Amino acid sequence: MSTKADSLVSELSDMDLDLELTPLGNDDISVRVNRRFKKQTDKGRAYQIERKKEHCKSIQKRITKIMKTIEGSITEWDNVHEVQNDLEVFSQQLVEFQAAYEAWRGLLSGQELVPVTDWYDEHFRIMNNCKVKIVDWIAVAKYKIEEQMDDKSSALKSSIESRRSAGSRH
Repeated sequence: MSTKADSLVSELSDMDLDLELTPLGNDDISVRVNRRFKKQTDKGRAYQIERKKEHCKSIQKRITKIMKTIEGSITEWDNVHEVQNDLEVFSQQLVEFQAAYEAWRGLLSGQELVPVTDWYDEHFRIMNNCKVKIVDWIAVAKYKIEEQMDDKSSALKSSIESRRSAGSRH
């Protein structure tokens, strides 16, 4: 590359530009400027952090609402299908919560991370414990429903058998 081209590339690089260099031969080079990189200001960084924080907290509130809905539904074994559907939504929101936290955390550094990580760890622990409790309840509910169906089936069979035996005696 010629000194003229070197000088131009150096000058453009100092301006935070995205450059595309194409050799033309004979020590000539084509320089294409794609776009200027934006340097984020402290105010812009603070705004992005606040947006990510609010998004994360919004998802956390949605998950809390779902947890309360499920807790109200786990009083009756017959609600097992409703609880399973709510658990699926809960699980999807939990994945979204984790992604939102990672995006928020990615903007932070040093001591900024400590309270955010503590907040996340506490909420995630509560949510995960709730999820385990719900999964366990669903397993028990399915067992109880199956047990009830077996009891009804046994009662129906014995009723039919007693009718048959009573009818055969006459």
